[in-house]
Amino acid sequence: MISVRAKAAKIVHQVTKNHSQLKFGDEAMSAQDRALLQELVLGTLRQYVRLRVIAAVMSHDPKSVSGTLLESLIACGLYQILHTSIPHYAAVSETVNAARELKLGSCTGFINAVLHRALDTDFNPDKLIQKEHERYAYPKWLYKRIKKDYPGNYRDVLTAGNEKPVMWLRVDLTRTSLDSYAGQLKEAGIEVDSIIEPSCIRLAQTYPPSLLPGMSDGLCYIQDASAQLAVIYMDPQENERILDACAAPGGKTIHIIEKTGGRSDVTALDVNPARLKRLGENLKIRGITLKILQGSATSPEEWWDHRPYDRILLDAPCSGTGVIRRHPDIKFVRNEKDISELAKTQKDMLEALWPLLRKGGVLMYTTCSLLREENQIQINDFLYRHRDDAEQEMLPESQHIPGADGRDGFFYAKIRKK
Repeated sequence: MISVRAKAAKIVHQVTKNHSQLKFGDEAMSAQDRALLQELVLGTLRQYVRLRVIAAVMSHDPKSVSGTLLESLIACGLYQILHTSIPHYAAVSETVNAARELKLGSCTGFINAVLHRALDTDFNPDKLIQKEHERYAYPKWLYKRIKKDYPGNYRDVLTAGNEKPVMWLRVDLTRTSLDSYAGQLKEAGIEVDSIIEPSCIRLAQTYPPSLLPGMSDGLCYIQDASAQLAVIYMDPQENERILDACAAPGGKTIHIIEKTGGRSDVTALDVNPARLKRLGENLKIRGITLKILQGSATSPEEWWDHRPYDRILLDAPCSGTGVIRRHPDIKFVRNEKDISELAKTQKDMLEALWPLLRKGGVLMYTTCSLLREENQIQINDFLYRHRDDAEQEMLPESQHIPGADGRDGFFYAKIRKK
């Protein structure tokens, strides 16, 4: 088996060169090696746009490095030196050794020189980078979008997207209390950073799920605090008929069940069979039985029984720009054309689901995007088309921006049918 650094470089190259979705693989690794692999891959991808500029500037022949596996390996090495506490000698020597594993032995001298230059006391990477989007490690199109949507604080938004994410838990309050579960965490040696009513706990650091008390039988669910607000704002009630229209892998579906004490008629819909399988597994370990349908939210004629719903949750497919720190491959998988296509899908879903809602009912629209085209502009257009029968209700917040509170970026719109 190849070394962790060699594997990290190959994964990073697959994402940045081929624009492939990030996959770590499932081969056997020690917990320590897997943690290091994830740190190197996720961290390097967050900073890659910046790191590859540094590598190019320090190269005598930038074109020969650009887009190559060598570039990805150098970026992994620079990430270790500039952004981690890994001993510098280990970062350099292990990266050079990885080059030999990757059949880049002829480049070891160059790699060694670049990494040692980054160790110089007078080395300032920002002096090597002229363009702001590269300094903040974002593709140019996304940088311009965020700057346009957040002109007063776009730098804060960009910075937050490159930070390591916080680990949040949602506690099943039908089975325990928030304080009681926090006590279980403490007994297990897991440090709690903060507790947020009604059911949210922020951990001081990231822990393997297997260490969380009751995780295997559903006592808690790993879910960002922003994601939890979608169901809280929707406010499902007992004895209501509720549709979760893009339900997999089931976090919000389970939250609805918990909020209503299991005394609601919930249908979980998703178009992806593999994700529906995960949803079924998540429901099974919690002993939850409900109606699961495979189908598209844009084609209710294929699955709807013509009985109206009291509430519909549409956690719409989106760019994921609000969770880019968790999924930094978004910087390379997404492109500007995707946004208009996603906005079209979101519009189609809203229009298709609206007739399924009873008069007086609520449609809760949410995304993990930061882009206005997918969020408030989308909702403004919907409200204009349905000005005779739809109104948006006020919420404590509609657009959350990632920042010091550690929450992901999320958008919420609660629309009631008149």
